Amino acid sequence: AVECFPFIGGLLIYAIATGNTDITNGLAYVLFGARIAQSLILLTSVSPLAIQLRFVTFLVQFGICVYWTYLFAQPLL
Repeated sequence: AVECFPFIGGLLIYAIATGNTDITNGLAYVLFGARIAQSLILLTSVSPLAIQLRFVTFLVQFGICVYWTYLFAQPLL
């Protein structure tokens, strides 16, 4: 969970601080679900398939954060 805080927590705090929660609201549950799935997979198995599935859930989280960053940057471009 600690490795994701700079991405997820930082963007969510930024959204709240700037009043842009409309950007994060749409995918917040998807991101939360991917985070929960990653943790559950970690707790239940360490097989190669489980490790790959965990990585996929991490990529989903990271992809959402990249998308949010893009949307936050739009007014600046």
